[in-house]
Formats: sequence, C-alpha cells, structure tokens
Amino acid sequence: MGKWRVYAGVLVLGLGVAVLVYCMFSSHEPAYEGRSLSEWVGRYSPGQYTITRAQVEETDAAVRHMGADAVPFLMTWIRYERPGMWKRRLYHILEHVTGGRSRKWMISDVERAARAMNATYALRALGPQAAGAARELTRLLNDEKRYNTAMRAANALGGIGNAGVLPLVSVLTNEQSSEEFTAVAAFHLESMGTNAVGALQALLTNDEPAVRRLARNALLKIDPEALNRR
Repeated sequence: MGKWRVYAGVLVLGLGVAVLVYCMFSSHEPAYEGRSLSEWVGRYSPGQYTITRAQVEETDAAVRHMGADAVPFLMTWIRYERPGMWKRRLYHILEHVTGGRSRKWMISDVERAARAMNATYALRALGPQAAGAARELTRLLNDEKRYNTAMRAANALGGIGNAGVLPLVSVLTNEQSSEEFTAVAAFHLESMGTNAVGALQALLTNDEPAVRRLARNALLKIDPEALNRR
C-alpha cells in the first residue's frame, strides 16, 4: 500500500509541475485586443467557414502589432511534424471510442498541424519584423527529412524580406536539393519580387544549367529588364 501512495504522490507532483510550467509559458504569450497570439493565429484556418480578406488583413495587423514578441512562439509551432500514419489511425479510433465528448481531451494532432501552417502565415505577415528568425528558418529549411517543416520554413523565408533571399538561393545551388524542393524555393523567390533580383542575377552565371534556367525564369516574371542589366 505504501508503494502505491508513493507512486500516486509522484504522479500528482508531476502533474502539478506540468500544469505550473504550462501556465508559466502560456501566460507569457503576447496578446492584442484581448486575444492571445494563438487565438489570432487560429483565425487563419477557421474550420467550418471561409475566412474573408478583411479577416485576414485584421489578423495580419494584429500579428504585426505583437511584433517580434510573437516570433519565439511561432517558431515553436512551425516545427511541428505530424506523427506516422499508425499514430493518426490510433488517434482516430480513440476519439471515436470516447465520442469526442470534450474538446479539451481530444488527442488528434489536427489542430497542431493547422497551427504549424498558420504560424507560417503569421511569420509572413510580420515580414522584416521576423528577420531575426532567418537563421533558424534556414536550419529548418535544410532538413528535408522533416519535409513539412522544411516546406513551411521555405514559405516563411519567402515572406520576411531580404533576410530570406540567400537561404532560398542556397537551395537552388545545393546539388543535394530535390527537384521539388528546388522548384518550391524558386517559387518563393519569385514571390519576393524585387528583393530577390540581385541574388537571381548572380545565379545567371552559375555552373549548373538548371540553376541558370530557374534564375532566368524567375527574373522573367519579376523584372525582365534585369536580364539585360548584368
């Protein structure tokens, strides 16, 4: 009986510490107009209804108001990788058994996966305010084994201004990059517009024909005259 009391005490103590840590960290999450960062970010994927352009602009403005304070949280959320298929099936079965009675006790990772993608949108909304995350985003970008995280990192780098140009260019020049990943990097460079022109011009003389082709195609979409200004 004594052992069970000890085990129960340790369990209660562990749960208490977990709750305390959760409260400490969640209380530091930035907020704006009475809503926490996670609540604002959740508006990017509202679930059953379609978010309007006005709501996107309102959410972007709120994220920009929270500024650099939001970046550490967004960088934590963007790293999320979905578990293997067997775990997702197990989640589905368990939620079916419990009847999804309480949202609080749901173990599905759908919300975490959505929040990871939404963190990408928020980083893009921050633009240059998120430039300080460029180094960590670059590290995530270069880890193609964590495919979803790497894709989200590429997306975010394409929206934070000048700090995102060179990391995306490095994907184009990396011989180990997959064709799909290279195409994604080129797409996001195109989306950066004139910010990427100088770096793309430099790639026009790259040793690899494929890199030169990607750079040329991107410039044709961004600034065709740049092809003659070398």
